[in-house]
Amino acid sequence: KPIILDDMSNGDARFLPPSADLIIGDVADAVLVSEIVRTRNIRSAVHMAGVISVPESVAEPAKYWRINTAKALTFFEAAQAAGIAQFVFPPLRRSMRPMRSCRLRKAARLPL
Repeated sequence: KPIILDDMSNGDARFLPPSADLIIGDVADAVLVSEIVRTRNIRSAVHMAGVISVPESVAEPAKYWRINTAKALTFFEAAQAAGIAQFVFPPLRRSMRPMRSCRLRKAARLPL
């Protein structure tokens, strides 16, 4: 059963599958991430949070660095500390397009 952690700043819950559990919150909330991982017995995670507007990223580079880099790192560190060992981190622009295949070709450990 998918568990989705999202602040819904750019999302719409109507597009989520009915089987998904939506938890509204910030991926950079290390306490929340740890609690979710531990109480839901999560063993792997897919990180797709981020922002992708090129014009806005040029106008506000610090905001984009904070959201796409610093918050992602906080999420990975908190999730790993809580016991997650497997992560999928698709490039944001690719994740917005339909995929031909979901098969992962290479596994890698995060250097955390």
